[in-house]
Amino acid sequence: MTRSLLLILLAACTAKDGEPVDSSVPTDDTDPGVVDADGDGSPEGEDCDDGDATVYPEATEQCDAVDQDCDGAVDEGLEQTWYADQDGDGYGNPDAAQVDCAQPSDAVADDTDCDDALSGVNPGATEVWYDGIDQDCAGDDDFDADGDGDRSDDWAGTDCDDADPARYGGVGCRPQADCAHPAVPTLEAYAPGSASDVVFNDACEALIGTQISGLDKVRVVDHVGGYRDLNWTADQRDVGAVAFHPTDGTIYAVFNSTSSVGVESGGGFSLIASGVFTQGSNRVVSYANWSPSSAAMDASCLWIPNFAGAGTVVCVQPDGSQSTLTTLSGYVETVALGPDGALYASVGDTLYQLDTGTGASTAALTAGAVILDAVIDYNGDTYVETTAREIELHPGSGGSSSVFATVADDGKIAISPDGWLVRIRPVVNGTAGWEEWALED
Repeated sequence: MTRSLLLILLAACTAKDGEPVDSSVPTDDTDPGVVDADGDGSPEGEDCDDGDATVYPEATEQCDAVDQDCDGAVDEGLEQTWYADQDGDGYGNPDAAQVDCAQPSDAVADDTDCDDALSGVNPGATEVWYDGIDQDCAGDDDFDADGDGDRSDDWAGTDCDDADPARYGGVGCRPQADCAHPAVPTLEAYAPGSASDVVFNDACEALIGTQISGLDKVRVVDHVGGYRDLNWTADQRDVGAVAFHPTDGTIYAVFNSTSSVGVESGGGFSLIASGVFTQGSNRVVSYANWSPSSAAMDASCLWIPNFAGAGTVVCVQPDGSQSTLTTLSGYVETVALGPDGALYASVGDTLYQLDTGTGASTAALTAGAVILDAVIDYNGDTYVETTAREIELHPGSGGSSSVFATVADDGKIAISPDGWLVRIRPVVNGTAGWEEWALED
């Protein structure tokens, strides 16, 4: 019995070919009818490539154009869009895309290059303004550096300060003039003899009065020397000041012979008011004091200094009616209008702002000497000529005043629409002197 059991056990531990079986290696109990040629554990029929052990369901997809996980898609989840970078600046062309899971040699993941032919043009570049190239690809107008929507006035825009978005055409900038004033050479060539005053109308024409014995006139001179004369009658002479109506441009003149005001009519002037003022001035040349040396006109009044009484300013309306505004304690030398239409008048070394309704006055500035003339620019900058032979600049911003120019003799000043300060130095029965300075925008 024992011998028989041992023989049976020995037979169980012996292979068919008589070799012993290693009991430490598990036997293959797989169904002999199932085929898994690549041994990846996924049988034929489930494995989409039973000749590649790396390909079977649930395998990790690789970037190799092979469907490792047998889901019918190749390289899914590994592909991305690449953009051509022909100029090699690291920024890609959004219009030249390709999809791949590996980065092509001439492509990048970025798609923000606005010019893939220029390596200096990309979102990381520094913008160079006014060259017509958008270096930083921001899409900004290359002629509007401050981005306020108004191009620089050097490049067909109206922005006088293209570094400050708070200043542009119509806001903080000189209003654009579609005209040019007659420059000094033109004025020297075409101004009449004994010129006494100058103002510029909205067309940049110089309106020049004369002050001599005999027949006086106002000459209108354009920037190329074209001119026309408005002549007085024989008893209308010594034009001290010229002005024009801000709405219709009609020219008005103040002359001494009958203390009168005339309005442009045809080729001359029609008298609209007489006995309006008493002439006078602080000017050295006595002849220049025979008529008020200043006038300023708004929509309602031609304002004229009156040396008949202390602090008196006369309003002559376009129909010739008159009224008197007395507000100050000394003789008024000059009158001027601010950019907002406010009326100013000088007494001694002080320029006052006047309330034409109540007669109240407020000191606006004090000059270094007696003020002979004053003009106010679009931004409130005030230029005053004084008996110290200086033109002072008092900034509208409230900054400190300064000497703008040193001059000779008594003169008068005016600002042209195109931004020039022009000075006339009247010479009685002679040729006036002229000077000009370009003003900042």
